[in-house]
Amino acid sequence: MSLKTDPVRRGELRMNQFNTRKAALAAASAIAISMAFVGAAHAQNATTTLRGAVFDGQTAEAGATVVATEVSTGYATRSRVGGDGRYVLSGLRPGTYRVQVTSADG
Repeated sequence: MSLKTDPVRRGELRMNQFNTRKAALAAASAIAISMAFVGAAHAQNATTTLRGAVFDGQTAEAGATVVATEVSTGYATRSRVGGDGRYVLSGLRPGTYRVQVTSADG
């Protein structure tokens, strides 16, 4: 090949040097993005919280037990009624629930 037709001899063809720092940064970025998507997919577990209050007339039923039972599975979640009459049942999965209250004295 002559100087006119050979791009290497003319100095027009250059090899890009492999940059390990850029490659490592690209790999780390890809892993971080992948982990973000995995975390987002995992975070989509649907749960809810049921909050309420139990009173007998004007008196709070402190110490009463509230039980929410998922009708289709029979899975039960329990909570105690506080001194202000309020209760919280958290981590409930989507479904239909039967809610029962038992006073502290039975």
